[in-house]
Amino acid sequence: MEKVFIYDLPFNFYKNVGYLEIFPGEKESIQLVLVPFQDIYNVTLVIKSNPGKFGKIPENSLMWKVVGYVKIDNPGINFHRPEPFPYSGWWPDLLLEKKYFSIKSRAFQPVWIEVRAPYNQKPGRYPINIEIYFSQKPDGALKKKTVSLTVEVLHGKLSEKWYMKKMFSFSAKIAKGPYFDAKNSVYYGENWENIANKFYDLLIDYRIGIGSLYESIDYYPPELILHAVEKGQNFILAASVPAARFGADGKPTLKSVGFEILKNLENKIAPWLKEKGLLSISYLYGFDEQWAEFFEYCREIFTQVKKKTGLKTMTTIHDDTYGTGSILKDAVDAFVSPISTYLRTLETVRKAKNEGREVWWYSAYDLNIETSTVSFRALPLRGLAVNSDGYLIWCMNRWVGNKDFISDNILSEWNPKLDGKATTSSGMLIYPGKDGPISSIRLENLRDGIEDYDIIFQTMLAMKKKNQTTKEAIERISDLLDLKGDVSCYTPDHIRSMRKKISELHMEKR
Repeated sequence: MEKVFIYDLPFNFYKNVGYLEIFPGEKESIQLVLVPFQDIYNVTLVIKSNPGKFGKIPENSLMWKVVGYVKIDNPGINFHRPEPFPYSGWWPDLLLEKKYFSIKSRAFQPVWIEVRAPYNQKPGRYPINIEIYFSQKPDGALKKKTVSLTVEVLHGKLSEKWYMKKMFSFSAKIAKGPYFDAKNSVYYGENWENIANKFYDLLIDYRIGIGSLYESIDYYPPELILHAVEKGQNFILAASVPAARFGADGKPTLKSVGFEILKNLENKIAPWLKEKGLLSISYLYGFDEQWAEFFEYCREIFTQVKKKTGLKTMTTIHDDTYGTGSILKDAVDAFVSPISTYLRTLETVRKAKNEGREVWWYSAYDLNIETSTVSFRALPLRGLAVNSDGYLIWCMNRWVGNKDFISDNILSEWNPKLDGKATTSSGMLIYPGKDGPISSIRLENLRDGIEDYDIIFQTMLAMKKKNQTTKEAIERISDLLDLKGDVSCYTPDHIRSMRKKISELHMEKR
């Protein structure tokens, strides 16, 4: 959870033995930092699992990637928790799958070590050896250095069921851009379907799910949606209508494409969702960040949709009463509020929930590269602490401006400022690699937080007392684990302590 800068900003680490805690079923990572005192070449790693008292971690559960960097010349605003310096230079974010790499003398080069514990892994400590091979000349003989890693599997387990509701928008339309050769009207390398499936597989594996604020559900193959639901996806964005505008007559209206979407929703999408038994988890999204002058029109459109399709409705329209003091009371099923507004209006949030509406929160420009890494892991935990019904991210792959897929250079040519309105990739948590997705340190920590959320929620259900409401049970476990809605309360040590307490709760239950 600590950023390691390749140049200029060394940190205190100097530990020869690593230690990592993990629950069965989840994936955790640790950084191995290599600091040579001369240039080294042909660096590669071999991770070996050694048998111990409790058996061994399967070696196919052990992987590594090289941390890569993007150049930031003018650091942006850090919305969640700023790093304590306005550093202009190479910032860590990419996780590259490279078999061999080189390191300059005295550079701080982290390697991202990934461990995924099988669901049936017994609690206990497991020894791991990491063999580092390198040569001191480009064509020199390989040398070897070995470091050890202890993996402690904790008591408890990551649920196979997804508990956290989320809509992290991955736009399939935007995703195609870097892979398409407009001049020759062909896709690079593999065909687009194979590349797209790699992105979808990653999203599902990370408990994110399939969907976008910019495409209806029928933009994706039906079998993909069914597969995602089978794996645990618990929220479907059926369709999204564009923001309304004032017409020539001065009255609000949708664009013509909006009416086409609504027609398709009624005639095709909603019937299919009903047939597959998915209507209860499906929503129509609309009226994106609009204001009070569109309340009446929003009520009119959403009321018709609910009546004709049975879908729930969701909006980021600016109604700080969440229907408790506006005409949207019966038209909107789920209000989505900026995180700052949600935290400022907690009493109103509770009132809206008591009246039967959901209140989510969302991120827009607060996910940039400069934001402290622990903040990404803390985001889902903050939502649990303040009882947010779900979490929405407007876009994960806004690859605007960068016209090609990213290379595997450790010092990348990727321009992190070209993802649109937001500074330094706030609308982009995943990169387009030549053969498929390249994850980011931000996405990995966000996924860790999602897993933390689901482990805590499952623990809460196991501890829930008879006649206790879910809200009361969440408040109880939040107190036990010291969950907070304020991100400044979270540190790596705080999160480690919280996870240790979860393990102790499962030991006590046993």
